[in-house]
Amino acid sequence: MTEQTCIEQVVETVRAAAKLPLTRVVEPRSRLVEDLGVDSLDLVGVLLAVQDRFEIVIDDADLDKLTTIGKLATYVQERLAENEPANDRDSARVAVSARG
Repeated sequence: MTEQTCIEQVVETVRAAAKLPLTRVVEPRSRLVEDLGVDSLDLVGVLLAVQDRFEIVIDDADLDKLTTIGKLATYVQERLAENEPANDRDSARVAVSARG
C-alpha cells in the first residue's frame, strides 16, 4: 500500500469513526484531539476502527505516540509491513505442501 493510499484510508476511517463532517479539513498533520476535536471516547472508537479496517493490533504502549493522522498512518504502514513477511512465508509453505 502506498503512503498516500494509507493516509486516505486512515482519514476515511477516522472521519467515519469520529463522525467528522465532510467539510472538516483532515490532513496528515491534523492532531486527533486538538485539531479534529476527537474526545477520549471517540478516540477509542477511532483506534478500534483502524485496527479492524487494517487488521492490525495497536499496542497500548504506542497509544501516546499516535497523535496525528500522519503518525497513525505511518504506524499502520509499519504494522502492515511487519505482517507481510509472515504472510509470504506461510504462502510458500502452503505451496510446498500442496506440491508435496
